[in-house]
Amino acid sequence: MNNESIYFRHLFQGLPAGVVLLDRHDCVIDCNHGFVDLFGYTCEEALGNKINDLIVPDHLKIEGRDATSRVASGKSVDLETVRKTKNNRLIHVSITGRPFTLQSGELSVIAIYQDISTKKQTELALRENEEKLRTIFTNANLGISITDRQGKILFNNKWYRDYLGYSAEELKQKTIEDLTHPDDLAFTRKYFLDLVEGKRDNYRLEKRYVRKDGQCVWGDLSVSVLKDSDGNVKEVIGMITDITAKKNVELSLKENEQRLKELNESKDTLISILSHDLRSPFNGILGFADILHNDVDSLSRERIRELVNIIRSQASHAYSLLEDILEWVMLQSDKVPPKPGETDVLPICSSVVSNLKPKVDEKHISISCPAASSGKVFADEHMLYTVLNNLVSNAIKFSHEHGRIDIQAEPDGNYMVFSVSDNGVGIKPDDLPLIWDVAEKFTTTGTNGETGTGFGLLICRELVEKLGGRIWFDSEPGKGTTFYCTVPLEQTSEPQAEPR
Repeated sequence: MNNESIYFRHLFQGLPAGVVLLDRHDCVIDCNHGFVDLFGYTCEEALGNKINDLIVPDHLKIEGRDATSRVASGKSVDLETVRKTKNNRLIHVSITGRPFTLQSGELSVIAIYQDISTKKQTELALRENEEKLRTIFTNANLGISITDRQGKILFNNKWYRDYLGYSAEELKQKTIEDLTHPDDLAFTRKYFLDLVEGKRDNYRLEKRYVRKDGQCVWGDLSVSVLKDSDGNVKEVIGMITDITAKKNVELSLKENEQRLKELNESKDTLISILSHDLRSPFNGILGFADILHNDVDSLSRERIRELVNIIRSQASHAYSLLEDILEWVMLQSDKVPPKPGETDVLPICSSVVSNLKPKVDEKHISISCPAASSGKVFADEHMLYTVLNNLVSNAIKFSHEHGRIDIQAEPDGNYMVFSVSDNGVGIKPDDLPLIWDVAEKFTTTGTNGETGTGFGLLICRELVEKLGGRIWFDSEPGKGTTFYCTVPLEQTSEPQAEPR
């Protein structure tokens, strides 16, 4: 054996892989130590046997014959498959088959086998883990989304899609900001930017989302980053749970707490009124009644008439105050539900003017209720009458002799806007914040000394809100005041925007 042959033999035997030489009949004519170690056959046991009979499992016999035939025909083969050892243990191997010409000139096959069982086990474990993660991702009882560094949604699960009402394809066109409620956009943007810039690795917050149907939903959001091998943020993963019901309960509790606070304040105000405002006129009534009772024989007719008029005036004021208190209390306790229906505007305006004509004539005030006030609204007729009657009474009270009052009703969108304007004394700037303050029960004397209970405007506000509208005013001292209120033109459940 020459040196070249010796060198080749050492190289052949020293290869870490299993190597076998096959003749054109698929029989083993040589093998190395790697083949012996891999399959457990000694070289003597292998020589002369067909390779398919030695190491190919029964269910892969066709694959084995096809592979050797292919190489025997002069082609190369590379595949990963399963082979068996002498003790019938199955192992994963990679096979490289190449045509090989012997010294005799005959075409032979050289096959190289490498054990890839560990690699296959790793791949299998990875596939199983991927499948587990995919199952968790798909079926998790919370929303999961993955976005890029710009917040564009790359992946999401079914819960997430159901939560927001979008399809998977629709969400691929969205960013996190597109789905966020406008009021929560600023802090969402800041937290996300801190994350992709590496200022934080995760965060958790409660925020609002806007569904495809426009509904607002609350989510408890946990966000973390997926980094590449260099530690740079590659993607962002977010997990959401639905806390809309919890937030609605919290909001309801806050509203109830605020309502309870208002009721307590109303109770305190009512006690104050009953102990002071309502007691005062009765003190006067009883005092003057005592004078009449004790001195009636010595009093002149004129003095008796004067005392009776004072008693009558104070009793009338006390009665008016009591009526307003009772109506206000009923409104506060929601015991006066509106009974809305289609209501003509013009007859109500005309009835208010007719009812207040004596007061108007007393001050020689001109009052207009033009035909433009025709139309229909969806309202409780009695409530609407009470509102307009109070507003016009208020305007008369603060108008000068020969003043002017204008009543208007003009449609604006889904609402009728009523306005009652006067050119009277107006409201002082310092008094503006007191108009709607029930604790202050704001009232001032009219231009002819008229008194009020301080409940008229408060009752108007309660009634207008029950009708589904709003009330506000404009005023300038010395030039007059205009009160506005809105009433729906038709039945609607939509809240009205703030007054202009």
